[in-house]
Amino acid sequence: MTIITFRPENAWLRPKLDAGWWRWVLRFFGYGVVVGLLLISAAAPRQERLRLAYEIAQLREEVNALQRQVQELELARHRLLAPTALEGFLPLLGLELPQASQVYYLTPEGQLLSWEPPPHEGKP
Repeated sequence: MTIITFRPENAWLRPKLDAGWWRWVLRFFGYGVVVGLLLISAAAPRQERLRLAYEIAQLREEVNALQRQVQELELARHRLLAPTALEGFLPLLGLELPQASQVYYLTPEGQLLSWEPPPHEGKP
Protein backbone atom coordinates (compact mmCIF):
# COMPACT_ATOMS: atom_id res chain seq x y z
CA MET A 1 0.00 0.00 0.00
CA THR A 2 1.29 3.41 -0.85
CA ILE A 3 0.79 6.34 1.40
CA ILE A 4 0.83 9.62 -0.33
CA THR A 5 2.17 12.20 2.01
CA PHE A 6 2.70 15.85 1.69
CA ARG A 7 6.37 16.72 1.43
CA PRO A 8 6.70 20.50 1.40
CA GLU A 9 9.72 22.33 0.14
CA ASN A 10 11.74 23.08 3.20
CA ALA A 11 12.92 26.41 1.81
CA TRP A 12 11.35 28.20 4.68
CA LEU A 13 13.55 26.17 7.05
CA ARG A 14 16.84 27.01 5.38
CA PRO A 15 18.07 30.48 6.30
CA LYS A 16 18.83 32.57 3.29
CA LEU A 17 22.12 34.37 3.09
CA ASP A 18 21.85 37.85 4.43
CA ALA A 19 22.66 40.48 1.79
CA GLY A 20 23.65 42.91 4.58
CA TRP A 21 27.24 41.66 4.67
CA TRP A 22 27.97 43.85 1.65
CA ARG A 23 26.97 46.90 3.66
CA TRP A 24 29.22 45.71 6.50
CA VAL A 25 32.20 45.28 4.14
CA LEU A 26 31.63 48.66 2.47
CA ARG A 27 31.20 50.40 5.83
CA PHE A 28 34.47 49.04 7.21
CA PHE A 29 36.25 49.76 3.94
CA GLY A 30 35.00 53.35 4.21
CA TYR A 31 36.20 53.56 7.82
CA GLY A 32 39.58 52.22 6.72
CA VAL A 33 39.83 54.87 4.02
CA VAL A 34 38.93 57.62 6.53
CA VAL A 35 41.50 56.38 9.07
CA GLY A 36 44.13 56.11 6.33
CA LEU A 37 43.46 59.67 5.19
CA LEU A 38 43.70 60.92 8.78
CA LEU A 39 47.05 59.17 9.24
CA ILE A 40 48.39 60.52 5.96
CA SER A 41 47.23 64.05 6.78
CA ALA A 42 48.95 63.82 10.18
CA ALA A 43 52.20 62.38 8.77
CA ALA A 44 52.57 64.53 5.64
CA PRO A 45 53.56 67.80 7.38
CA ARG A 46 56.10 65.98 9.54
CA GLN A 47 57.56 64.29 6.48
CA GLU A 48 57.87 67.65 4.72
CA ARG A 49 59.54 69.16 7.78
CA LEU A 50 61.98 66.26 7.94
CA ARG A 51 62.81 66.60 4.24
CA LEU A 52 63.47 70.33 4.69
CA ALA A 53 65.67 69.63 7.73
CA TYR A 54 67.79 67.22 5.67
CA GLU A 55 68.01 69.74 2.84
CA ILE A 56 69.10 72.50 5.24
CA ALA A 57 71.76 70.22 6.75
CA GLN A 58 73.05 69.38 3.28
CA LEU A 59 73.19 73.07 2.31
CA ARG A 60 75.05 73.88 5.55
CA GLU A 61 77.64 71.23 4.73
CA GLU A 62 78.01 72.70 1.25
CA VAL A 63 78.42 76.21 2.69
CA ASN A 64 81.06 74.95 5.14
CA ALA A 65 82.94 73.21 2.33
CA LEU A 66 82.86 76.39 0.22
CA GLN A 67 84.06 78.48 3.17
CA ARG A 68 86.97 76.07 3.71
CA GLN A 69 87.79 76.34 0.01
CA VAL A 70 87.71 80.16 0.18
CA GLN A 71 90.03 80.09 3.20
CA GLU A 72 92.45 77.77 1.40
CA LEU A 73 92.44 80.04 -1.66
CA GLU A 74 93.04 83.14 0.47
CA LEU A 75 95.92 81.39 2.22
CA ALA A 76 97.43 80.42 -1.15
CA ARG A 77 97.03 84.00 -2.38
CA HIS A 78 98.75 85.38 0.73
CA ARG A 79 101.57 82.89 0.29
CA LEU A 80 102.03 83.96 -3.34
CA LEU A 81 101.86 87.68 -2.55
CA ALA A 82 104.17 87.52 0.48
CA PRO A 83 107.14 89.89 0.10
CA THR A 84 109.60 87.06 0.72
CA ALA A 85 108.02 85.04 -2.10
CA LEU A 86 107.95 88.02 -4.47
CA GLU A 87 111.55 88.88 -3.69
CA GLY A 88 112.68 85.71 -5.43
CA PHE A 89 110.86 86.73 -8.64
CA LEU A 90 112.46 90.22 -8.89
CA PRO A 91 115.50 89.17 -10.97
CA LEU A 92 113.31 87.03 -13.26
CA LEU A 93 111.13 90.06 -13.99
CA GLY A 94 114.09 92.41 -14.49
CA LEU A 95 113.32 94.37 -11.33
CA GLU A 96 115.58 95.42 -8.48
CA LEU A 97 115.03 96.71 -4.99
CA PRO A 98 114.62 100.50 -4.70
CA GLN A 99 117.54 102.58 -3.51
CA ALA A 100 117.22 104.68 -0.37
CA SER A 101 117.14 107.88 -2.46
CA GLN A 102 114.10 106.56 -4.33
CA VAL A 103 111.94 106.04 -1.23
CA TYR A 104 109.52 108.83 -0.26
CA TYR A 105 106.76 109.03 2.31
CA LEU A 106 103.80 111.31 2.89
CA THR A 107 103.43 113.12 6.21
CA PRO A 108 100.05 113.72 7.87
CA GLU A 109 100.38 117.38 6.85
CA GLY A 110 100.55 116.36 3.20
CA GLN A 111 104.27 116.88 2.58
CA LEU A 112 106.22 114.38 0.53
CA LEU A 113 109.59 113.75 2.14
CA SER A 114 112.46 111.52 1.12
CA TRP A 115 113.54 108.79 3.41
CA GLU A 116 116.98 109.16 4.92
CA PRO A 117 118.73 106.07 6.15
CA PRO A 118 119.97 106.15 9.73
CA PRO A 119 123.69 106.89 10.05
CA HIS A 120 125.92 103.86 10.47
CA GLU A 121 127.65 103.87 13.82
CA GLY A 122 130.79 102.10 12.60
CA LYS A 123 131.66 104.68 9.86
CA PRO A 124 132.82 108.31 10.53
